This record gives sequence, structure tokens and C-alpha cells, in this order.
Amino acid sequence: MKKARCLKSLKKKEGGISFLILCYSKWRNYIISILCATVFFIFLFSCRRYSVSTTNEIGSIAISETDDISLIDFNSLFSLSHIITLETKENSLIKDLTKIGLYKEYIYILDKDQKKIFVFDNKGHFIREYFHFGQSKGEYISIDDFEIKDENLFIYDGLKGYIYIYDLISDIFIRKIEVLKGSGIKIWDNNRFAINSGFGSANPKENKQNFSYTFYDSERPVLFDIPYNENLMGYSQRFDYGANYFYCYQDTTFALFLLNDTIYYLNDNGSLSPYLHLNFGVDRPSVKDSRETINTYFKEKSPSSVFSFYKFYNQILFSYFFDHKRKYIIIDLSSNNKVLFNGILRDKENKLPLRITPYSQFNYNLEAENQLLSIIWPFEFKKSKENEHLFKEEINKEGNPYLIYYNYLRKTK
Repeated sequence: MKKARCLKSLKKKEGGISFLILCYSKWRNYIISILCATVFFIFLFSCRRYSVSTTNEIGSIAISETDDISLIDFNSLFSLSHIITLETKENSLIKDLTKIGLYKEYIYILDKDQKKIFVFDNKGHFIREYFHFGQSKGEYISIDDFEIKDENLFIYDGLKGYIYIYDLISDIFIRKIEVLKGSGIKIWDNNRFAINSGFGSANPKENKQNFSYTFYDSERPVLFDIPYNENLMGYSQRFDYGANYFYCYQDTTFALFLLNDTIYYLNDNGSLSPYLHLNFGVDRPSVKDSRETINTYFKEKSPSSVFSFYKFYNQILFSYFFDHKRKYIIIDLSSNNKVLFNGILRDKENKLPLRITPYSQFNYNLEAENQLLSIIWPFEFKKSKENEHLFKEEINKEGNPYLIYYNYLRKTK
């Protein structure tokens, strides 16, 4: 009898233990599922952050493309510094001056049409070229942008979606990095960089929202910003020489995006923050606009995106096109963002044509920071008593452009 009761009691205990084990097993699986999901989402959002920048807390400047403002003239802000005549040889003839960069005592000029980078010294003497066009290892099919960092040359092939890295001195190919297709790059270091895709390139791994800005860390895309309408792909905007997508002044990098009237600056972690909003009084294409709406927009007359951005202490200067004319805007940030000039700038003192062209500094130079560059092609130059003394040699109408440097006069913070 005792034995039977013991067996019965034991069976009850075994049933209870089995029940507890079953409950534990179910709860354990449930908890593990929750933990896995949590870890997955943490990893997902740490690897890919989608940031939509706003302009609610920054200044907005109203700009009329039809009303000119002339509270100052060019020569009250800038004085002629010097002119560099770029040596013209058969192997140094520039056709399409796409971008200018300064590194140490050398001038680097990207010619997108010829798919070359020409190098001149600060006297204008031709030094060398970088040319790796082709389909073999270490060769690109287009050059959309370039940068120099730590004695390495970074060439961005926006058509194929690769960054090619070469040793600056030996010109030896080091490696290439696969990235999104686009228009411009900003290099932090060998593993961190940003891509400006212009009218864009969709994320190939996530066929969802399209973005114009992508930041890479450890060579992986980790942040996307500036949504754009996929119906814009295939369109283009007219710009002039040296129109970059990233502009560096002192310790701040600024970014401009197509048909986006906000100027942004880049934070240390690669994210974007709005700096200044420009209100042209026109409705730019939105993310949700149809193809028909986009087509209508480009048929109508409207101001282009801004480009050629300069910043001198508390004053900024940039360009835009309207009605086939290049116009310049100068804004005084210290006077409640007052528009000092909106129109066509002229160097009246020296009777020189102005084509203000930004340039990149790959190593910081204070003197260059306070200078503005204008590009003159020989066929544009007209001699006068005010400027004939500026050019020592005979003007070669088929030659390379002249680099005209001006000093900024108002050096006050």
C-alpha cells in the first residue's frame, strides 16, 4: 500500500516537473525570440540610419531671381591678387575644367571630358597627368570627382560606382571600393567617406526610398539622407566650371544637393545638418511628384540649383542660373542674413570677365582660404588699357585657361 502511494506521488511530481520543464522551454524560446528580434533591430538601425533633415530651425532667405540687388560691388569686396597662366602643351591641353584642387604647392585640374587629372605647379608649369581609362584592373571608365588624402589619390567613377585609390607619388593602383553611383565624394579617411548621388542612385540592396546622400563607415553604407524622386533620374542641371558637391572651409564641410535649396553642413559622424535655406519662391519637385509633373517642371523657366559656394567669415557667395544667365548672390550672415548682391558680378576695376570657380583645399592653407578664383579662357579675354599690363605674354586664343586669384578684403569675424 505504501509502495503504491509512493509511486502515485512520484508520478505527480514527475508530471509537475514535466509541466515546469515544458513551461520553461516555451518561455525560453519566447525570450530568445524577443532577444534575437531586439538585437536584430538594434543592428539594423545601427547599420542603416535614415535621416530626414529639416529646415525649421535655421534661417531662410528670400531670393528673387528677377529683382537685382546691388548694395555693394565686386571690387569693394575683392582685390586682384595674381594671375597664373597654365602652360599649354600638346599633352596638357585642358578641354573641360571640371574641378580644381590644391595640394601643397600643386594645382590639380580634373578634365572630365578627357578622363584625366592634370597637375601644374603654382607658377603654372605642367608637371604630370593621371590617366587610367580602360576596363582592366585599376582602370575606370569615367571620373566624376577626386580627392587627395594622406598622399593617396581617390578617383570616383560615378558611372560604375567605384572609388579607385592610387599612390599619389608613384601613381600605383592600390585598391578599389564598391559604392553607389553618383556625382561627388567627400573622403574622411581610407574607410569613411560620403557620396553625393545628385539625382540619385537607388540603394541596390533595398529597393525602397531613394536618397541623394550616403555615408560609409568601414566601407559599408550606414546612413542615408536627402530623399529624392526617382522620376528625376535621367535629368540634368546646367552648372559652370568647378561646381562641386562638397565645399570645405576651415574645419567645416558644406554640401549642396540638386533642386534642394538648403545648404547643409556635415557632422563628424557623417550626418547632415541644415545650415541655411534659400527661398526662391518656386516649388521644387517633391518626392511624390509624378513623371508628368516632373516633365512640366523642367519645361518651365525656373532658377537652377545653387553651386560654386564660397564662405568668407560672415559672408557667403554662390551662383545659380536663371533665364540662361549666371547670377551671383552675396549674403552677409552677421546682418541678419542680408542679401548684399543678387545679379551679374563684374570686375570693373580690371575690366576682366568673371567666372567665379570654387576650388578644393586638400591641405589647409589660410592664404588660400581668403582667396577667390575666377577662370578666364583666352578667347573670352578682351584687351584694354586697364588690363593689358596684367598679361606679360601674348594671348594664345587656343591655350589653357587663366587662373585669376582675388583677395578677400573684409577679414573680420
